[in-house]
This record gives sequence, structure tokens and C-alpha cells, in this order.
Amino acid sequence: MDAPKRRLLAVLSLGVLPWNLVGAPGAWTAFLSVGFVNLAPPRNLVTIYDYVFVFTGGLPEYLLAWPLGLLMYLAALGAAALAVFDIEDPRVTAGLLALFAVSQAVFARGFASRPGYTVVPVATIAAAVVLWWFYWPLVRESVLGGR
Repeated sequence: MDAPKRRLLAVLSLGVLPWNLVGAPGAWTAFLSVGFVNLAPPRNLVTIYDYVFVFTGGLPEYLLAWPLGLLMYLAALGAAALAVFDIEDPRVTAGLLALFAVSQAVFARGFASRPGYTVVPVATIAAAVVLWWFYWPLVRESVLGGR
């Protein structure tokens, strides 16, 4: 498999991971790219659409970092898909992935600041690994000219 397809697969894999695991007293919740699910019975999925347009009225602003991250992720995925046609600018994809990682870190920090909550920022860590492994060499080469 060539490098552009590997990069696309790496970015695509970020979409199937849980983005944040939030542990509250007695329960864990997995925030995914499509919604969130409580990991204790009963397990039900709240879609990201319902989260944004039905349930977020009057809630803290850090909670909107998760759906904003979805927009950054989808833009990064689209930019990475352009690599298959050899028209990707890796700096754009890397920048969008960095914004995605920061948005999920803001979301995780908001929960972590609440007493009794534990957060595992899976997406922030995974996006940093994808950035470092797949995109940093390309960005460095384009900025420094291979020095």
C-alpha cells in the first residue's frame, strides 16, 4: 500500500475509535464520532445530532468542542482523501487534525475539571500519533525544504 493510502487509512481509523472515555461516579460513557453511549446498562446511543440540537441548551460551552471536533475531523478526512488523487496539501490535513485534537482535549479538560470525573482523551492521543507518524515528516519537508 502506498503512502497516501496509508495516511488516509490512519485518518479514517480515528473515526472508529472512541474519542473520549468519560468516567463518572458509577458509570463510563464513550463519546464516539456518531454519538455517545453509556457503557453501563441500559446501553443507549445518543446521536450527535440529538446532542447538538436537542440536549445542549444551557449546558457548558466545553461540551460543544466534541461536535466541533467532528467538523474538523470530517474536513481532515476529506483532505486526506485528496491524497489518493495526488492533490492533498499535507499541511492542511495536519492543521485540521491538530484542530481536531485540540477540540477533543478541550472537551476532555472540561469533564476532567469536574469533581469525581475521569477522562481518557483517546482521540487527542491518537491524532497526535497520526500527526507525528504520518504528517510531521511531510510538513517538515515542505517548510524546511528537506533540511
